[in-house]
Amino acid sequence: MAKRSDSVSIGEKLEKVLIPACEQPHKVPENWIWTTVGNLNNYVGSSVDPTKTPNEIYELYSVPSSANNYPEILAGVEIGSTKQLVRKEDVLLCKINPRINRVWKVYKHTKNLIVASSEWIVIRNSRINSDYLMWFFRTEFFRKYMLSNVSGVGGSLMRAQPKYVQTYPVPLPPFAEQNRIVVRIESLFSKLDEAKEKVQKAIDSFEIRKAAILHKAFTGELSKKWREENGVSIDNWKEKTLASVCYSIFDGDHMPPPKSESGVPFLVISNVNNGMLSFENTRFVPQEYYDRLTETRKPMLNDVLYTIVGSIGIPVLVNSSREFCFQRHIALFKPRNINSKFLWYLLQSEDAFQKSNNIATGTAQRTVPIKGLRGLSFAIPMLPSEQNEIVRILDSIFDKEQQAKELASVLEKINLIKKAILARAFRGELDTNISKEESALELLKEILSAN
Repeated sequence: MAKRSDSVSIGEKLEKVLIPACEQPHKVPENWIWTTVGNLNNYVGSSVDPTKTPNEIYELYSVPSSANNYPEILAGVEIGSTKQLVRKEDVLLCKINPRINRVWKVYKHTKNLIVASSEWIVIRNSRINSDYLMWFFRTEFFRKYMLSNVSGVGGSLMRAQPKYVQTYPVPLPPFAEQNRIVVRIESLFSKLDEAKEKVQKAIDSFEIRKAAILHKAFTGELSKKWREENGVSIDNWKEKTLASVCYSIFDGDHMPPPKSESGVPFLVISNVNNGMLSFENTRFVPQEYYDRLTETRKPMLNDVLYTIVGSIGIPVLVNSSREFCFQRHIALFKPRNINSKFLWYLLQSEDAFQKSNNIATGTAQRTVPIKGLRGLSFAIPMLPSEQNEIVRILDSIFDKEQQAKELASVLEKINLIKKAILARAFRGELDTNISKEESALELLKEILSAN
């Protein structure tokens, strides 16, 4: 005769919910245990239809508002669909496109009823530090699990599946250790965020200075002294289209290229979106495919690339003689009667970006049409010597600014440090664990006894 569920002993329950040592993802301190999300989750789904109380104000945890880390405060009539009822300290895991690391803890900012979008998986357990769970769910370790079982084809259509999420492993330390881990993470992150803010200010300051200098360069102010010294009039500046100073402006081949394990690099937006050529993590096409391309689609040394789809308006000077080709989201300028580096600097100006943006089509993915790009016009000095002088001045100024520009890599390093801290935290490697402390097994018994 089967046992009644309420007569199952704690020992039997533990046997079902503990992950055996041989199946544990990685080693943790001896007083920690491994279990699953579902075994810790006490949330019982309940919902409310705000349309039935159109004048009532709700505190809504929507997916878009998570970017601002503050819920929407809306009347029921403004919400318009059924929502989940949640409460303070619940942890929310976003189902939509789990590549985006969206994890949010519920705070009660108002006295109103708290609701959440159905796109959140709600995790609730009053016996576990909710901040501990929130930080764990943000780790690269857990992200891989979130991506391991998804439905949909990608992007906003991709969904993590709640039934699988409940089976994902969680390392559980004693409650006091959870608190210490949270304090240590937040202390370390606070220092990193302070450093990040300073770096970002330096980058922003550089970009403001750069924009101002480029404006002076392409309005003739930067080379005014040179013109005076050389008896040259500003009248030598003429309005010229990009097509008139380049013998070719074409985007990449519109036919899907054949893939190859080796051969000629095939560059995409991610290989140029930092403003420089990168051959890292690139695809390849067969040599014969490259050989069949017209010369207008074969980059040469000192040509200029320009992104025209998605992240539009990023110019890249081709500073390599290496053979490569590129996707149709990128345009290739082959200059004539213009200094290549002058053109590269010109395309970095705010004026150039705004003109490209003004002719771009689409909303979700902006696209600069090649025909329109060719027709964009700018005031350009006709004397090669003045173009060279402007390039010389800009090189001199921006060489001094390079240190500030390189700070962008520091931001990425800070993000990597944060990921490393989280990884160590949930392995018990932040020197916060007290080995003589009561095992988390006792905490799990409390949780099971309450269920």
